[in-house]
Amino acid sequence: MKITLGSLTLGSFVLALAVPGMAWAQDTVPADTNFPALKDYPAAACSKPAALPKKPITTSNLEIERYNALIANYNKLGSAYVACVNAYVANANRDMEIIRQKSRAASDEANR
Repeated sequence: MKITLGSLTLGSFVLALAVPGMAWAQDTVPADTNFPALKDYPAAACSKPAALPKKPITTSNLEIERYNALIANYNKLGSAYVACVNAYVANANRDMEIIRQKSRAASDEANR
């Protein structure tokens, strides 16, 4: 069955509706940046600890002590990693707040 609207078939009508939308989407340019260095915003330079040590198979005191020392070191490295990531996030949040303040000031100035 072929449905027509004047000289347009339903298929060509749908296509006609879709093309302007596709053309509009192609013309839309994503926002750029006012601060080119932001494109290269540094990633966190935190070192994640290696995998958790495996539990010893034996019940030897020496192996258990060695395992406990490995776990203590892993926990120390893990705490340092979390502290590093938290500091990175806090610094990034401060950077974003500076940008928000400057953009609000620009907007306020434009609206005066």
